Amino acid sequence: MFGGAVVLLVRASASGATLAARALDAVGVKARKVAVPAEALELIRGDDFDVIIGEMKMDEATGLELLKIAKTFRPETDVVLLDRSPSVGAAVRVLSQGASGYVTEDNFDALASSLRAVLAKRALASYDSPAREPEDSSFGGIVGASDCVRGIFQLIRKVAPSTAPVLIQGESGTGKELIARAIHDNSPRRDRRFLAINSASLPETLLESELFGYRRGAFTGAQTDKMGLLESADGGSVLLDEIGSMSKQLQSKLLRAMEEGEIMPVGSTERVKVDVRFLAASNRDLWEMVLSDEFRKELYYRLNVIEIDVPPLRDRKEDIPLLTEHFLRKHCGDLGVQQKSVGKAALRKLLGHRWPGNVRELENVIRRAIILSKGPVILARDVQLQRSFSASASERADLLSMPYHKAKGVVEREFQKAYVSRLLSRSGGKMKEAAQRSGLSRQSIHQIAKRHGLK
Repeated sequence: MFGGAVVLLVRASASGATLAARALDAVGVKARKVAVPAEALELIRGDDFDVIIGEMKMDEATGLELLKIAKTFRPETDVVLLDRSPSVGAAVRVLSQGASGYVTEDNFDALASSLRAVLAKRALASYDSPAREPEDSSFGGIVGASDCVRGIFQLIRKVAPSTAPVLIQGESGTGKELIARAIHDNSPRRDRRFLAINSASLPETLLESELFGYRRGAFTGAQTDKMGLLESADGGSVLLDEIGSMSKQLQSKLLRAMEEGEIMPVGSTERVKVDVRFLAASNRDLWEMVLSDEFRKELYYRLNVIEIDVPPLRDRKEDIPLLTEHFLRKHCGDLGVQQKSVGKAALRKLLGHRWPGNVRELENVIRRAIILSKGPVILARDVQLQRSFSASASERADLLSMPYHKAKGVVEREFQKAYVSRLLSRSGGKMKEAAQRSGLSRQSIHQIAKRHGLK
């Protein structure tokens, strides 16, 4: 299946070597086998491997040392580590330092699955640039062919015809506004106004008057009546972007407007009826904000009739080649230059980046590369990437505004949710199998899943 891959297998134990050999046979690749970790480290410094499989505990070097050397000399190399006694803490360290997989040593299925995912990603990077996007890989300006993106396409089609509120959650730059606009454009309200309001861009007092409008004399400078944005979008859809930054007092007024279909302009004693579909977006987990008393529970439940979680780009890297082609076509046309393609080395560089700025960052990188490149093919040197920390926690810019212990709690909760969600997905929802894969008890997995609303 992936016969062209160059794989290094570092054997520290007979059982680990047997397991890895079976998994490699299952995906159709052969590996260069090394029994001495020190020899493996020398090979890594001098040779170019697609994938390295090692063990966490070896006589001459640990798996983390192997990972560090590999990422220092070949950042694009994928490293999968096996552990006889896996733990959540070790998983956090390994994955945050750039490993592509962390698998229980005796779990053949998990290792084979991890290898398939890694090699499929690398296969994408080795292909020449496609002439066009595959069928059904674009919807409403959103581009992607990964399972998670196709799932979002299906969800948009299902929820668009209704008037139900939709809560869209994801990191900054993941395309939340594109999803909201796609919902509107595929709804019966498509011929009416779509209005996106950034709740974080205005002070509270100004945001209130902009949303609800005001009457003459309501405050200094209010010389005439002004229609609010909600009223101006009557019959259409309103996206309340970064709704988590809205004050709790304003949240209460918004809740009343949603419940009663009426607004009260500032300085008025009469209510105005409005008919808008409310869409909301947040780069923070609103339920975590509810738990920390930063967001009103009633408003959360009112908004969260339908929830769409948008994955970060680092979790759907198989979409990077498609997105790259999309942005090449878009910006070559906008800039009035000859259509360009991306070289294999440049694409590998894009696939190796963690993309803290997500799709928005990728678009900016491609636009800059078009301008900097001299020929028809974008080379690796034309791809200028911003530095980013390896730990995924650092990719949340809002963490820096929190006290340390609060930020740590946010990261731990997000890791729990992501880890157990993927664990259950790989285990087909079977608690017993998930427990065996993770080393956790079934009760612990059930409690984490229940805490985060996982099914």
